[in-house]
Amino acid sequence: SSSLAGRAMRERRGGVTAPAPGEAEAGSGVDGDQDGSEGAAMACPLVGDAGVRGAVVVTRRPGRAAFSAADVEMAEQLATHAAVALELADRRADEERVAILEDRPRIARDLHDHVIQRIFAIGLTLDSVAERSDGAHGAASDAPAVREILGRAVEDLDETIRQIRASIFELQE
Repeated sequence: SSSLAGRAMRERRGGVTAPAPGEAEAGSGVDGDQDGSEGAAMACPLVGDAGVRGAVVVTRRPGRAAFSAADVEMAEQLATHAAVALELADRRADEERVAILEDRPRIARDLHDHVIQRIFAIGLTLDSVAERSDGAHGAASDAPAVREILGRAVEDLDETIRQIRASIFELQE
């Protein structure tokens, strides 16, 4: 790119421009002025271990002083700090993704060891209730026992649902 930012990124160092006399009236409006004029501009690359990520661009209104070498040095330091902060944020995000990926086998084991086994046990309980009700042929004496077994099965299912939700929330965090 032939822009100031493109040149700073390509050369990996800060650069400045100052409008030539007479250009201030015919500029491109970089600083947002309505009349299209622009002042001095400075661009510093965001350089880190991963390479150049972009550039920080600073402009001044027309008629203001050009950027000095000290201004460029300070902006380069700011850009370096910003690049380091971006890389740290990327590394933290990567670490979080790795932690989640490493945690998934444990969550799968928990689901298998606890939840699936509970569901299987509840199924066996419900099978026994079904057999009991088949043999009773409407006997009212077994009704309270059947209700109690079914109530416990529903409570067990509720607890199992809570465990599944907890596991899912762990995956989402």
